[in-house]
Amino acid sequence: MKILLAHHNLSHRPLWTRRLAHWLFLLGLWLMLGSGIAAGGQGVQLEASILMVKPAVVLVSSEVAAEVTVSCGTGPVLRVRPDSTYETGSGFIVHPDGYIVTNGHVVQRFYEMNEAQLAKEFLEKAVAQACGPALAMVPDGARKMRLQAIAADPVNRGKVQLFKRLQVHLSTGEIYAAEVKAFSPAIKSEEAPSETTRASAGSVVEPERSGKDVAILKIDTRDLPTVRLASSSA
Repeated sequence: MKILLAHHNLSHRPLWTRRLAHWLFLLGLWLMLGSGIAAGGQGVQLEASILMVKPAVVLVSSEVAAEVTVSCGTGPVLRVRPDSTYETGSGFIVHPDGYIVTNGHVVQRFYEMNEAQLAKEFLEKAVAQACGPALAMVPDGARKMRLQAIAADPVNRGKVQLFKRLQVHLSTGEIYAAEVKAFSPAIKSEEAPSETTRASAGSVVEPERSGKDVAILKIDTRDLPTVRLASSSA
C-alpha cells in the first residue's frame, strides 16, 4: 500500500471559504487581547479586538483520501475514489515564522494515521460504490454479504492507495502545506486510569489517552501577523 503525502493533487476539493469567515469571527470573539475586555465600553473594544486579531486567525484543514482498484468478480476492474475523510478547525498564528496553534482533534486522524484501518474503511466504501449498483435487486442481507465477500477477496487486498494532506488557509487567501511539530490528543470525557488495567485473562489493557487537545503546526513562510495572547498574571 503506497502513501503519498501533503502535496498530492486530490480531485476532491472541499469548499472552505465560508467556513473560514465563520471561524475568523468565532475565534475573534474568543481571543481577547491583552488582559481582557473591561465591562465599560466593551462593545467598542470587542470590535477593535476582532479587527486586530482577524489577520492572525487561520483555517486548518486535514484530509485523508484514497484511490482504490476494485474487482467485482465480473466486468472490468474499476478505479474508485470514495469520499475522503475531512476535518476543519480554526487556529491562530503565534509566531511570525509560521507557527500556528490549533486543536489536536483537527489533525489527529492525519497525524495518527492507522494505515491498515483506513485502507479497510476505504476498500469497503469503494466496493459498495463500484459493485453495489449491480446488486441493487438482491435482498439486503444477501447483498451485504456479497459486498463483504468482495471486499475480503484477496484480489482486492493491497489495492488501496492512501493520500493525506494538511493545509493552513490564511485570511489573505493563501494556502500552505503544514507540518505537525507538536501534538497532544483530544481530551477524553472521563479521566483515564492512572495505571494499566489487567484483563481477567491476564493481558494488559492500555488506558485510553487523554491529552490537552492541542497541536503546533508549521508552515513555510515568514512575517505573518500574530495574535497577542493575554497574560495569565494580569
